[in-house]
Amino acid sequence: MAEYSHNQIRKMWRSCLSKLEIIPGVGIGNIYFGMTREEVDKILGPGNNRDWSHVGTGFPKEWVSVYYADFIVEFFENKVVGIEVFADVLSEDNETRLPVFLHGISLFEEKAEDVVKKLEQYTPCVHILNDVYGAGDKDLATEYEFDDMGVALWREMVFIQNYFLHLSFCRKMKKNRNT
Repeated sequence: MAEYSHNQIRKMWRSCLSKLEIIPGVGIGNIYFGMTREEVDKILGPGNNRDWSHVGTGFPKEWVSVYYADFIVEFFENKVVGIEVFADVLSEDNETRLPVFLHGISLFEEKAEDVVKKLEQYTPCVHILNDVYGAGDKDLATEYEFDDMGVALWREMVFIQNYFLHLSFCRKMKKNRNT
């Protein structure tokens, strides 16, 4: 059997895809729930483990997060139980982003608020508000959970016009500017 580098495997994998489709309860692209670590490694190349057992999170030692270039895949007892995809998955040319779709909605090419509204047509959403700036405005959420689909969306930072309406945000910005 020919040996391929991690980058060669990723390039071959990307060349087969024009987009990534999330199918709730099934998987993303050609990574499926229930696959073994070995099966995923054949598709994505070798990943790097993150052992959660020692950080006091309550994860059992059989729970392993594996960091691949474009994904974090969660394994429990060597079976895929969770898949995280990043917004910057690149296509074969390594310059353009590979679009990621859920129910025909492009998750990373539209505003988060618009994506959430469209997905709420399929199932209810739990908005997890940023405690610092949230102030009850669901548009300021940083995490959205669609439990009926088994899908969660996360964004690191919310920077929208509504932020400027919150005094706590303005104070923090002023403090950061002065340090």
